[in-house]
Amino acid sequence: MRVQNAHLVFIDVVKVTILPEVEGVIYYITLKASNFGVEQLYEAKVWVKDSTDYIELLDFHHVVDVLKDVETDKEKAHSNLVYFAKFAVKEYNREKNVDLVFVKVVDGRTEPVLDGKLYYITLEASNLGVVRSCEAIVWVKSSNIWPWLELVDFKPLLFSTPADK
Repeated sequence: MRVQNAHLVFIDVVKVTILPEVEGVIYYITLKASNFGVEQLYEAKVWVKDSTDYIELLDFHHVVDVLKDVETDKEKAHSNLVYFAKFAVKEYNREKNVDLVFVKVVDGRTEPVLDGKLYYITLEASNLGVVRSCEAIVWVKSSNIWPWLELVDFKPLLFSTPADK
């Protein structure tokens, strides 16, 4: 199964648990990776067959609950908004062949929908030194394997400010 919208950059291994099996070893690996510049935790389950050095990735998923130990719910909510806002800018750039640069999240809210949540985000992005406010709607579809993202809407607002403010 091919996972879309995954842009992970490995940072560090946090924890490894080794479970010997009859024909090999299963490794449970918790790792830190950057996804669109946001550091997040992931878990991988890897089987290594001793006799042939066969390696198989049995499971890989984003770990949500562990992040509560590292940051408050408010910080986590903000980091999610930043992550989804950066995704929105990247997708808008790809769809419209433009070069907006994400600046910051101004505001955001969520709305539960069937199969996930809609994130309504007000953000600032710059282009050629001009910072513009934009509104984006990102659909985060719930999945057992990976959060699936879709840019539902993105629109620059009419007013803008110089980038140095």
